[in-house]
Amino acid sequence: MLVLDLPDNTYGVLVENDKDARSLLWLVNEIGEDRLITSVEKYNKRYPDSQPFVSTVLKWYRLKVPVSVYSDRQGSST
Repeated sequence: MLVLDLPDNTYGVLVENDKDARSLLWLVNEIGEDRLITSVEKYNKRYPDSQPFVSTVLKWYRLKVPVSVYSDRQGSST
């Protein structure tokens, strides 16, 4: 199922800016909400007073967000 908006709790992941929000939204659509929630819960058991950065979660899954996720320009030709 395609996720279009992040929940208020951002799945327990630290989101500091628009780039983080776009990256997390892309990530949740790649791996699924259940996998993301499970991963963050495991992290919280080990580090109960902190939230993982979006970049940390991306590293767990060895994923790299495509530039098109951040770019406002679609189909630029130069």
